[in-house]
Amino acid sequence: MNKYRIVTVIGARPQLVKVAVISNYLKNIPKDQQRIEEIIVHTGQHYDHMLSGVFFEQLNIPKPKINLGIGSGLPEVQLGKMIHKIGEVVREEQPDAVLVYGDTNSTLAAAIVSVQQNLPLIHVEAGERIYRRNQVPEEINRVLTDHASSLCLTVTERAGNYLIREGFHKDRIKFVGDPMFDLFCWGKSKVDQFSDIDFNKMGISAGNFHLATIHRAQNTDSKEILLSLLSALDNSPIPVVLPIHPRVKHLLEKYDWQPSNNLKTIEPQGYFDFLKLLLACKYCITDSGGVTREAFFARKPCIVPMENCWWSQAVESGWAIEVNTDTEKLLSLLEDFPTPQKAREDAFGDGNSAEKIIREVVDFLDQYNGESYWHRSGKFEDLPATRKSDLTFDNYSDLIETLEDSKYRFVEPLQLMDNSSRKVAIVHQVLFNPENSLKTARIENSKGIKACYCLDPETKLDNLFSRDISGMIQEIIHMGHSLGLVVATDMSDKVVSDYIALIENWFKCKVSILFYKDNGLIKALETGSNEFIPVEYLEAELFQNLAGYWQPDHPLKSKAFNEDSSMLLSLNPGWFQPRSETFFETLLKVIDKKEEEISQELTRQTKSDLYQRKKIEL
Repeated sequence: MNKYRIVTVIGARPQLVKVAVISNYLKNIPKDQQRIEEIIVHTGQHYDHMLSGVFFEQLNIPKPKINLGIGSGLPEVQLGKMIHKIGEVVREEQPDAVLVYGDTNSTLAAAIVSVQQNLPLIHVEAGERIYRRNQVPEEINRVLTDHASSLCLTVTERAGNYLIREGFHKDRIKFVGDPMFDLFCWGKSKVDQFSDIDFNKMGISAGNFHLATIHRAQNTDSKEILLSLLSALDNSPIPVVLPIHPRVKHLLEKYDWQPSNNLKTIEPQGYFDFLKLLLACKYCITDSGGVTREAFFARKPCIVPMENCWWSQAVESGWAIEVNTDTEKLLSLLEDFPTPQKAREDAFGDGNSAEKIIREVVDFLDQYNGESYWHRSGKFEDLPATRKSDLTFDNYSDLIETLEDSKYRFVEPLQLMDNSSRKVAIVHQVLFNPENSLKTARIENSKGIKACYCLDPETKLDNLFSRDISGMIQEIIHMGHSLGLVVATDMSDKVVSDYIALIENWFKCKVSILFYKDNGLIKALETGSNEFIPVEYLEAELFQNLAGYWQPDHPLKSKAFNEDSSMLLSLNPGWFQPRSETFFETLLKVIDKKEEEISQELTRQTKSDLYQRKKIEL
C-alpha cells in the first residue's frame, strides 16, 4: 500500500477553513490505514492574527510546517516572492503532489511551482466561473490554476460543466462537494461552545442586525464606490456589523471617514464568532464568495454588491440578489428582501467532501504515471495518429474513377451476395457532419453512382429530425441514393421496427437495408413489414474508416482489388476534408463545430426567453 506526501499551500481565510476539514479528517483515519502525509505551507498572504492564527486555534488545524511570512504587497511582487519560497520548500520536501484551494495568489504561485517542478497539481474548488476577469483577479488565478492541474476537484456539478466547455477531459474532473459545507454542518452545532462574542456589548440582538463584509478590488479601489457603499450600509434601518478587512481599515483612515449612524465596524472575527454573527443576522451583505456560500448554507438572504456573484446557485434560488454599485437598490433590499424560493439541498454536496477528496487524491496517485488527461479527447498516447489522411473529396472522386476504369460495377449492398466479381457497394455512415455526406452524395451523383446512406437514430452527435439536417438528407434521397439504418445488436425487433417506421414516415422514403453493428463488422438484413430476414456476411472484402482510417488497407492496394473481388466500402464522410490533414485535426473540427452549434442554439433560446419576458413585462 503506497503512501504519499502532499504539500498543501494555503494563505487566506477561506483556505484555512477548508484545510481544517481535510486535516481533521486525516487525523481521524487509523494510523495503519493512513496513506497521506500532509505538509501544510502557509504563505502568510493574510498575516493578521485574527485572519490566520485564531483559525488554527479554534478549528484544530495542525500548525503549518512552514510559514513563509510573505504578507501583502503589489500582486506581481507578492506572487514572485511566493513562487521563489514555495519552490524552495517543494524541492526540500520532495512531495508526490501539490494541493491547493480556491483562487488566491498563493494558489497560483503553488500551481506555477508544481508545473515547473513537474509535479501533479490537485485543485480543490476548480472550475468555478463568473466570466468577469476585469476587476476580479481571482478569476484569472482560478483559470490558470485549473489549466495547470492534473486533477480538478469541483465543489459544484456546474463547475465541472464549465471545465468540459473549456476542453477538459472528463476523467480529469471529479465532483466532491464543498469542504466549507462540511465545516458549516459541524460548526453550527459547536458555535455556542466556541464563540465568545457578546451581542449585548455590541448593542445588537439576534435577528435585528445585518452582517456585512467588503474587500474586493472592484468595491475598494475607487474611493467613490467604497464610501458610497459604506454610507448606504450606515443608513440601514437596523445596525450593520462589518468585520473590517485590514486593507479597508487602512483606506478609511486614509480617507478620514467614519460611520455616523448604524454601521458598526469591528475587528476581523474567528470562525465561530463570525458563524455566530451569520446565524443570528437578518440579512448578509458581502462581496466575498466564501461568505455568500456560508449565507446560502445558513439560508440567510444575501445582498451582493457585485455585478456577478461567484455562486450563481444562490442567486438562482433567490437567496442572493446582485446589486453591483446600485446603493438605492441595496437600501431597498435592506428594508424588504423578497422571500426566497426553496433551494436545492445538495447543490454543494452532501457534507462529506473531505472523505471524497482524500479518496480521489489517493485513487489519482495510485494510477499516476507522469501522464494526465491533458486533452479533452484523451491522453496523448490515446489520441489519433498524427499521420496525414488521404480522405479528401478529390481523392474520393479519383478512387471512384479508378474503380470505374477497372471495370468495377457499383451496386446495392445486397447485390454483393452472389459470387460474381468486380462489384463494389458504397455504404456511408452518417454519424456526424451531414454536410460532408451531402458533398460525397453530389460527387457520386455527378458520376451516375448510387450509394446507401445509413442513419443512426440513437446518435448523440446530430438531431436527424432538425430542419437543416432533414433538408440535407432529403436532398441525398432526391439524388436517387438509398436510405439505410444502423442499429445496435441488443435492440429488439419491436424497437427496430419502430425506428424504421419513424425514419420512413419522416423522410417519406423506404429504408432499403438494415445494418447491425456487430463486433466492428456490418451485418446486413433485408427489411420488410416488421420482418427481418437474416443473411450471411456479405461476400465482399470490407473497408472501414469509422475510426478515421482505411481498414485493413486502402482499397486500391488490397488483395480484393488485385484479384478483382467484390468490395464493400463502408465510409464515414465526416472524416473527408478539402485537403489532406491528420485525423486529429478533423476530429477537433467536428468537436468545435458541434460546440459552436450548441452555443448558437443556447444563444438563440436565451434571446427568445428574454423576448418572451419583455413581452410579459410590457
